[in-house]
Amino acid sequence: MTSYRQPGVVLTDHVFGVPLDHANPGGEQIEVYAREVVAGSRHADGLPWLVYLEGGPGCAARRFTGTQAWLERALTEYRVLLLDQRGTGRSTPRNRQTLAAFAGPGAQADHLAHFRADSIVRDCELIRRRLTGGAPWTVLGQSFGGFCATHYLSTAPEGLREVFITGGLPSLDAHADDVYRAAYPRMRRKNEAHYARYPQDVARAREIAAHLAEHDVTLPTGYRLTPEAFQSLGILLGTGTGSHHLHYLLENAFVPTGGGRRELSDGFQEAVAAELSFARPPSTRPSTRRATPRARGPPPGPPSGCAPGSPRSTPPRRSTATARCSSPARPSTPGTSRPTPRCARCASAPSCSPPAPTGPRSTTRPGSPPPTSPSPPPSTTTTCMSRPSTHCAPPAPSADCAPGSPTSTSTTVCGRAAPGSWTGSSPWRGTRSETGAVHGRADRALPDAPARPVRRTPHGGPRAPYAAVMTDTRDTTDGAPAALEPMPGDWRRALAVVAHPDDLEYGCAAAVAGWTDGGREIAYLLATRGEAGIDTLEPAGCAAVREREQRASAAVVGVTSVEFLDHRDGVIEYGTALRRDIAAAVRRHRPELLITLNHRDTWGGTAWNTPDHRAVGRATLDAAADAGNRWIFPELLTEQGLAPWDGVRWVAVAGSASPTHAVDARPGLERSVASLLEHRTYIEALTDTDPESYVREFLTGAAGRAGESFGGVPAVTFELFPR
Repeated sequence: MTSYRQPGVVLTDHVFGVPLDHANPGGEQIEVYAREVVAGSRHADGLPWLVYLEGGPGCAARRFTGTQAWLERALTEYRVLLLDQRGTGRSTPRNRQTLAAFAGPGAQADHLAHFRADSIVRDCELIRRRLTGGAPWTVLGQSFGGFCATHYLSTAPEGLREVFITGGLPSLDAHADDVYRAAYPRMRRKNEAHYARYPQDVARAREIAAHLAEHDVTLPTGYRLTPEAFQSLGILLGTGTGSHHLHYLLENAFVPTGGGRRELSDGFQEAVAAELSFARPPSTRPSTRRATPRARGPPPGPPSGCAPGSPRSTPPRRSTATARCSSPARPSTPGTSRPTPRCARCASAPSCSPPAPTGPRSTTRPGSPPPTSPSPPPSTTTTCMSRPSTHCAPPAPSADCAPGSPTSTSTTVCGRAAPGSWTGSSPWRGTRSETGAVHGRADRALPDAPARPVRRTPHGGPRAPYAAVMTDTRDTTDGAPAALEPMPGDWRRALAVVAHPDDLEYGCAAAVAGWTDGGREIAYLLATRGEAGIDTLEPAGCAAVREREQRASAAVVGVTSVEFLDHRDGVIEYGTALRRDIAAAVRRHRPELLITLNHRDTWGGTAWNTPDHRAVGRATLDAAADAGNRWIFPELLTEQGLAPWDGVRWVAVAGSASPTHAVDARPGLERSVASLLEHRTYIEALTDTDPESYVREFLTGAAGRAGESFGGVPAVTFELFPR
């Protein structure tokens, strides 16, 4: 073992010898590599283990370059093992170069049968016993790693303390064709969103596809780039910054070569080759190549089988990008220099692969064992995050919210939640079955949930962002979300009262921008300066930074009055002192509308709300009445000259799980993005994602989901309390 340090952590390399074939433990041995990560301050502590199973399949575990949000949280209570699953990364490799030593595709496929989820789980069990002495450990499975975790639950539950699954919950009865049929509508929406953002890419993509239909283009890797292979770049649209990356890739596609001719530039070809490379273990894509043509049907852009601009087709308006749902026309090259695609097809064929197991079909790859139903864990919850009002509860999830479908992120948590365990970031209310299991929400936060980013509290624990909760709506009796009413418009002044810098920017600023555009006056009152909000900054320095960022943020949406009450961040106490301070501000600004943040104990009945939010929200609701009563806080008049103000007509609560009203977010949405970006120091401490991409995806996503109950118009929601 080799240990070394990076800031705040200790890393240790582990190499384990395991049998190639677990049915023959005395036969050929291979190596499996794993990197241990532990917080530097807890290196000597007897922490429980968490093993991370990466997605893919065929991908090595992510390399440590700093703590991502999920890993930072995990290191507070676990010793984390980042496993290079057999055949990947620094484990004994299996790729086209090593497979060339085998006599033909059939022999290669037989060999690759030892690199499925069942073998990965048996590797984990050997490693667990060596590291823990037999004690159970925690598993976190992402995407394909989630499939492995499900198999783990089915075959070796005695080795598991608890399991977290994100984005990889296989179905017991859906076929791969069903999954891809569900994926294509989402792929179409991704295309439409990209072309709406970058309309100039319509002509660019069409020109590239037409060029590829008329010319043979061989990439530097030796692969032929076909129009269908070019469409596979749509896999970029599934990532947070992928649309922008695709745009920049397309804008430099052509280079003039004289005589009015244009060719695809070397830079473009190099970039495309890197995106579409098969330089990974061949187990990554066999089923997609077989299932996709059946499931796709006529794609939304080019007619099936016809390249844009080709003589065989009528040129479409745009070239439609696809993603993992690739066709056999992915980049290919003849001869024996690339044996693995043929091997992958053979691994999928009944004549070459092991006999298909009986029982329910699953979305796992052909030849891999289907998940079986594990013994009921102490508690199990499942969350579908595809749409705010859709539940993935049994017995009949919708087609585009089926577990294992690319259109949903399914999360399963097994095992009893320990005191102080992770708090769920999904706000949607669930339903309770006859057995008492809760469906439709997560009881603990799951790592890497991009649509629901987890924010750091002053104490280092996660809390659910209120903008995510703002997309929820009350259910009607038939299960459909209740329609939201427009916010009242017959007022001139508002005062927004929240606990911390950035509280208003996480979803409410779009409404504020629209209001100030209409000539209304908005003032901000913050109970703290957010001095405990960034772990790497001392409170005094942090307060100065966050105050400066808050003032700049407010200015972007037309707010010039920003006041701070200097209560202590993280330990605000509800009581007369806080009520008096807010009532004084109400008397100073004399608003008709008060705005505050969710004051209830939880976010939609799942994630626990912070004490600061609860205290400030409750005190604001009370101060609306306090400000108008001359006998409550009479010193405000005698000592400060603040006459009573009984003109507050409504209190609007942002982030409520039971919103009643909404505001069209479209006029102020772009400025709300710019407003939140002013909190750059905080955001960069919060996430490793590019700040602009993180902010834009988060705010536009929240507004879009809220709009589902507001006539399809992107919206900001409030629960309105009239007075």
